Amino acid sequence: MKVFPFEHKNRFENLEVALEHFKPQCAAFSPEQEEIPRSYFQEVLEDENGALVQKGRSTRVKVWWKVSAF
Repeated sequence: MKVFPFEHKNRFENLEVALEHFKPQCAAFSPEQEEIPRSYFQEVLEDENGALVQKGRSTRVKVWWKVSAF
């Protein structure tokens, strides 16, 4: 078993594209509801070479075992 950190990035052309991607996860369907994730993503998305980037980190586990013949 191996435990290791995993970093990933989601890249978006602009804030509107990022909002469309995340709206279902945020249950933001009305303009009023959309303001909450919009405000959040304006704070956390980073400009990287002209794209907006959401960086994420998690811990992953790789598990393997030997398989004997059937």
